[in-house]
Amino acid sequence: MRHGGLLGALLEVVILVPQLGHHLESCVAEDSVADWLHLCTACHDQILLGDKQEQAMSKERQRLLRQFRRLALSLEEDIHNTLTSKHLTDFTVSYWSDGRAGGFSSWQRCTRPADRWYRTSLERSGSSIVLHLDVLEGRFLVNGRPVGRLPREITESDVYMRLFGDSVFDVQLSVGGGYKTPS
Repeated sequence: MRHGGLLGALLEVVILVPQLGHHLESCVAEDSVADWLHLCTACHDQILLGDKQEQAMSKERQRLLRQFRRLALSLEEDIHNTLTSKHLTDFTVSYWSDGRAGGFSSWQRCTRPADRWYRTSLERSGSSIVLHLDVLEGRFLVNGRPVGRLPREITESDVYMRLFGDSVFDVQLSVGGGYKTPS
């Protein structure tokens, strides 16, 4: 299970970045794109769950997450204009250990209404793996399934909520198609 000081870092981003005003686009530069992607995926992996968990959060935490989402939306065009296939591939290799083996095709931005998502395929051992990355919310999918956490349909179930509340568990996809906790 993950607990984090990520809320402190998120709070700093939400408070400090908007103070830049018309210089907001300078937050998304060549050298900061990787930081943005890591922050978004860390938020997704460690904090953000489904609607039920968010409703159970304190009002302060809900407000902080809404401010982060507004910030992401205000930076969206600059993020898209700065991102390259190399940025996305480098991020994927650092974020997902299985991404280190194989060859990536060029990343493509998905069309509306999914235009915050990028898609590529990873060719490995004669098979193709489809990868997707949402650059605003930090969702990373391998063949349509999340990496590192359980899918929303599990975490939003009444049973999960009753047993685990807003807890986030590190998980890995298992060979049999289910999920397991790392050993």
